[in-house]
Amino acid sequence: MVPRVDTLDRLLAGCGQQLATEPRPGLGIDRTAIRALLRLTPAQRLRLATREGRNLERLARAASA
Repeated sequence: MVPRVDTLDRLLAGCGQQLATEPRPGLGIDRTAIRALLRLTPAQRLRLATREGRNLERLARAASA
């Protein structure tokens, strides 16, 4: 027999606890980009990271000008 939520809530309240909801990790994440990156070789990932780092440096310089 599986307890209903209200039964579980009452039992937990008797122990000074309560039910709470939390988002499940990973839900709502578009994994398309992650999968694409994982298909790259380590050397390709390094080149991409270097290129993106340079782009961030350019953006930071432009924002501070």
